[in-house]
Amino acid sequence: MEPDFNPAHPAFRADPHRWLGWLRERDPVHFSPRLNAWVLTRYDDVRRAATDVTHFSNDTLSVLVGKHAGAMGPRRTEHRIGTNLGMADGAVHTRLRTAIAPYFTPGAIHRLETGLQHYVDGLLRRAASGGELDLVAGLGRPLAVEAVASGLFGIPEGDREPLSGWAAATTRISDPLLTREERRENFLELTRFADYLDGLVVQRRQQPGDDLLSRIADLDRSGLTHPEVLATCMSIVGGGIDTVSMGISRGILALLDHPEQMELLRENPDLLPGATEEILRFCAPAVFVARVVRVDLELREKTLAAGDVVLYSPAAACRDPAVFSEPDRLDLRREVERGHNLAFGHGAHYCIGAALARLELRVAFRGVLSRLPRLELKVPRSMLTYGRNLMSMGIESLPVVFPPQNIPLP
Repeated sequence: MEPDFNPAHPAFRADPHRWLGWLRERDPVHFSPRLNAWVLTRYDDVRRAATDVTHFSNDTLSVLVGKHAGAMGPRRTEHRIGTNLGMADGAVHTRLRTAIAPYFTPGAIHRLETGLQHYVDGLLRRAASGGELDLVAGLGRPLAVEAVASGLFGIPEGDREPLSGWAAATTRISDPLLTREERRENFLELTRFADYLDGLVVQRRQQPGDDLLSRIADLDRSGLTHPEVLATCMSIVGGGIDTVSMGISRGILALLDHPEQMELLRENPDLLPGATEEILRFCAPAVFVARVVRVDLELREKTLAAGDVVLYSPAAACRDPAVFSEPDRLDLRREVERGHNLAFGHGAHYCIGAALARLELRVAFRGVLSRLPRLELKVPRSMLTYGRNLMSMGIESLPVVFPPQNIPLP
């Protein structure tokens, strides 16, 4: 029986792969009236949409603003988020990416590992004696905030509380399921975020430090305009906090769903790098990514017209049986080539923070497996709740229990 492709339904949010798998097999280029967009689910089509700059544009904000201009809120915010790394094309995208690239080299990311591992160990030590922990609020989210706020931007601890909400607002910009009122409130949240960054950027110009924000705030050094600095920061915070936090929680849930694989990794920690790649394939954080059709094209006997919105699904592509053997099976010994894994995209728009995200996932998985033995869900699987962001759909809360431990604080 054909499933009703309704991405607003709670069942889709809990397990999108049932519906995405059906589309991938039966209707891989599917027009969804609910989303008013084309949905692409096969690996080859997803890879093409991510890389074919002739037919697909990353400039989705202009289309979004055109459709929802009355609900978008202050025009100054549109100006300040318009040219961001996630929604730019061609030479502009290259210039933005070049400005921040030195902070995402393998060496730069490696220097963050010890500090992030120490941070995770501290979180888990404090939770160990209680025998329970919410792995979203108590691990994934604070770790992602720490990596961005401390590791990249040097944001004062007293300013960090709203960062998670601002990150979520950033990733929801392209969500086609937002109501008019939700879109307006989301834009107002982005306005508050941009206003905060405005002040922080000015302060860094006056008192620079050795951090990414200070580098790009120096307009002569970075080659960016002031609005581009704000937009770039917002893009990094959105991808670096919201998406990574979701990846951590979804990854640990996948291990809880496959206890034999969890024990395999616990007993063989040397498998962690490859296991992290397989977990990313199995539960890719990006359910959908938006593009706009530049010029008319034919794709699998369907006509996509210029101006149409396309939502391609890395999550569906990463489970395409044409590319991955037994794709719906989590196998931590599977060798997943990074070049084939579309969890972080492909081509010019390959996620610049992918190495940092992989590091955070490894650090989180290592900490949980080494410090929290006999980990179990505290609530039935069916009682878990999921976020309303169509583009990534993370877990709202992941409560777990384990035998209490008395681990002395250092």
